[in-house]
Amino acid sequence: MTKKSPRQTARPSDDGSRAGADTSEHLEQVRAILFGDQFTAVDDRLKRLEQRLVDEQAAFRDATTQRFDALLARMDEQVSAMRQTVADGGARHEKAMADLAGELERSVTATEERLAQMRQDADQLAGELRRHTAERVEALAAQLSDQSSALSALVDEKLEELRSLKTDRESLAALFEEMAAKLKRRPSG
Repeated sequence: MTKKSPRQTARPSDDGSRAGADTSEHLEQVRAILFGDQFTAVDDRLKRLEQRLVDEQAAFRDATTQRFDALLARMDEQVSAMRQTVADGGARHEKAMADLAGELERSVTATEERLAQMRQDADQLAGELRRHTAERVEALAAQLSDQSSALSALVDEKLEELRSLKTDRESLAALFEEMAAKLKRRPSG
């Protein structure tokens, strides 16, 4: 709004609307007289309020910018820390994997050595078992041969006894026949 001082005078208009312009001017003058100090006070208050809003907006913008910058800096720190943690974790993981691979390789080598030793022990045990079995078979064969010889001797002995018994039976039969013949020849009486 434009303020007009009470001393301002209206200019005459060429188009005949002077009466409307005068009325408008007079109203402005009356308003300026009645409310001039209030308008000035309100206008000053509005200007101070506007300046205060501009200052607070600038302060808010600065504070927000500072917070945002601090947040970005914190995020950069966190990202750097995470990258470092990931890098350290990767290095630890690689070291752990290398250690595990070495341990597995040592375990495989030890297992292969134990397996070779077990094979050697098994071969030695199998050789001893074969030798022991062969000795046992030879001992059993010798024992069987001895028993077979003893049985053969016993069978031969029993056969001789049977022959002698048969001979005795034949002799006995001949004797009975002879006795029978003699008994038949003798008169009864």
